Amino acid sequence: MSGESIEPQIRKYKEDDLSALVKLVNENYTDYPDFFYEFISYTEETLRSKLEGRPTVLVAENETIEGFIACYEDPRCIDIDMLCVKRGPDRTKIEDTLISKVEEEAKGRKVTITLSSDSRIADFENRGYEIYGGFYHLVRSLCNVPAVPSLAEGATLRGMAKGEEETITRIFYDPDHVGTDVFKPGFTKVWKEDWNHIAELNGKIIAIVCTRPDDKFNANFNAKRAEIWGPIVLPEYRGKGVEKALECHALHSLREKGMEVATVWDVEWPPEPTNFDVSLGFRVKNHWKFLRK
Repeated sequence: MSGESIEPQIRKYKEDDLSALVKLVNENYTDYPDFFYEFISYTEETLRSKLEGRPTVLVAENETIEGFIACYEDPRCIDIDMLCVKRGPDRTKIEDTLISKVEEEAKGRKVTITLSSDSRIADFENRGYEIYGGFYHLVRSLCNVPAVPSLAEGATLRGMAKGEEETITRIFYDPDHVGTDVFKPGFTKVWKEDWNHIAELNGKIIAIVCTRPDDKFNANFNAKRAEIWGPIVLPEYRGKGVEKALECHALHSLREKGMEVATVWDVEWPPEPTNFDVSLGFRVKNHWKFLRK
């Protein structure tokens, strides 16, 4: 019947879809702020690289491609990482169809998603999702960086030396709490030695903070922004001022390297890490919630 919407076909992504998906994302990203935060236009090369890391990529097709969804997977859950559907009267219906297909393929595993928009959070709560935490993106200007506080006698701050990566890995690597490129062997391919900072007490390494230029953001937004990861402090030395001194030391170093803005990502719970960064002049730029079903 004329005027009736047709159910889209949901199928697996194939290489021939790539150019259509690039066009879809670049034209519709503004309606999906949670999935395309600090958006940088995609090329076929950059989108291909991203999708190759997602084992679940489903496409909605109705004569032409109408939308897609991309997910990470592990033995416990499927995480919805990207979702984009063309504007139009059937957008909500197509989104629901894609999400439902992912939920079917979960086969007993949880399905998770990360959102900051109140309306989108409400949409997923209505689908049976629950909030179970969140995280923040914080930024601060590198003007007026706080002075480095004094430390206890015997404590010093310095840059990481070349060849120390194995030592750092042995001290700080915890596979349950760090990302895949932090403190594993070879991590200094990403976190360069001369951008990392160490606190020592009587010659013993007790803390580290890693920094690096945010190259992709800087190139696309003509910016001079740096990322900070940490500080990570050995348990017995936490809460004794090492964290603040080391981060202030890192902020001064970033300014000396010509950076103008620093950025950090913090888990919402417990709240202390975010409070720590706010106390150093960072402000919340975005706040996401983790949802699961």
